[in-house]
Amino acid sequence: MNVSPEMAAREARRDLSIGDDGPVPDILQRIESGAGVNVVLALLPEGGPAGAYTRERGVPFVLVNTAEPVVRQRFTLAHEFGHHRLGHDDVVDQTVGGDARDPREIAANRFAAEFLVPLAGVDRWCQGYGPGSWGLETLLRLANSFGVSCETALWRAKAAGRIDAAAADKLKQRLDAREHHGLRAKLGLSEIVDTLSCARDSRVRVPERMTANVLRALHHGIISEEQAAQRLRLSVGELREERDRRRRAEREE
Repeated sequence: MNVSPEMAAREARRDLSIGDDGPVPDILQRIESGAGVNVVLALLPEGGPAGAYTRERGVPFVLVNTAEPVVRQRFTLAHEFGHHRLGHDDVVDQTVGGDARDPREIAANRFAAEFLVPLAGVDRWCQGYGPGSWGLETLLRLANSFGVSCETALWRAKAAGRIDAAAADKLKQRLDAREHHGLRAKLGLSEIVDTLSCARDSRVRVPERMTANVLRALHHGIISEEQAAQRLRLSVGELREERDRRRRAEREE
């Protein structure tokens, strides 16, 4: 029996033990370790796609372009994960979100929205906020809580019936005018720290499974440092830093 994208998103959250109404903790790590989907991050040239989904020999892979803001990367990752959970074929998404017309893209957008910002979560978060309290500050706080863009937060607040169409239109105009830029810092809000945000300066980030296998081969002397660095798209110095970081993490566990 076919299920709606929203139902598929809620099922995915349950499968990943995320819960029904909270933000997704470290979406990249959850999707890789919990769902077995390999995630590649790459800083692509201008005009490159926002993301992509494919399967190679039955193994699912997702690509996310790190040239985009981290909040956009999270939505793209959730969107491509949606293609996976909804059983779609390989796809390259030049853009994600917006006015999609392809039924697969519409479905993946709906999946991503419910996966990242479930309506139950909006209802829980909005308790105590009346219709008259919806300004840029409230919208930014909602977006920051779930690690998404203000545009996505506005879309979800409207879908949850927490803001009417007229007020939503006025807020959209203010977002288009970029009035919200710089407001996060003024409010003292801290951005979510996760695998995506920590990798924002990396040229390429290969899937965790591949990284672990390469480092294991290096440890056993099967490959050289130079070979390991090449396979992971790192310099030898960056490779050594990654090995040291993992050793520190192991000692702290």
